[in-house]
Amino acid sequence: MCIRDRFKLLKQKDAFIARHQQLYALRLLGSTSVSQDAEDTLISKLKIELGAQYVSKLVQMGVDIENSKDLTNRFCKLKHKGTVKGVSMEIKVLTTGLWGEQKSITFTIPPEIAACTREFEAFFKQNHVGKNITWMANQGSCDLVTNFCDRQYYLVTSLQQAAILYMFNSKTTYTFGELRNQLKLPEQEFSVCLFPLMNPKMGKLLVKENIKTPKYTPEEKLSLNTKFAFTNLRLMLIPVAHKAKVR
Repeated sequence: MCIRDRFKLLKQKDAFIARHQQLYALRLLGSTSVSQDAEDTLISKLKIELGAQYVSKLVQMGVDIENSKDLTNRFCKLKHKGTVKGVSMEIKVLTTGLWGEQKSITFTIPPEIAACTREFEAFFKQNHVGKNITWMANQGSCDLVTNFCDRQYYLVTSLQQAAILYMFNSKTTYTFGELRNQLKLPEQEFSVCLFPLMNPKMGKLLVKENIKTPKYTPEEKLSLNTKFAFTNLRLMLIPVAHKAKVR
């Protein structure tokens, strides 16, 4: 039985399309599709069965990704070659309303990353008069390289976690309250982002003052683990809750 025959047997076709759109978004944004040709073929078959209206969002999502690749390539051809103050970005410009409901969290972004976003926004507005960008900073991820321990490690973090770690470039110890106030992160988000950074199973990049209790108080100190060591050179530290989001 082919895919089209199986699809005809579905009773809740709208629910199937909605779920497919959600998973397709995750594959596009995470670059995890096995074959874009296979994705396009499925969309074509759905178009035949349901009509263009039902798959228009799926088609436009693919267009968004291709346009984002073109924008990134053109941005990288500027004088700075896509790297501003040591930071390079892969940017995906998405059409509002296509990619599901996305909640933005406001927090203090490291100045080097903020400088890069300003450069791209200026470039974008020069080429798209009248259009504005809303940055979904909490939906992104970062690749970081350590320079504070004996070995060099490659860290994959959320942008919120990168902001936390960036603070330790200035000094090696903060109180939890001081760190959170400077970053302006919501308390729950702050706790979720900190857990992988303090997790003993991941080597403990950050060490809290009272290691006997998992909870922390605003006055308790948190320090950079300058003796950090781990078996793997590449660590995936993005919280599980963030991996489930469309980034």
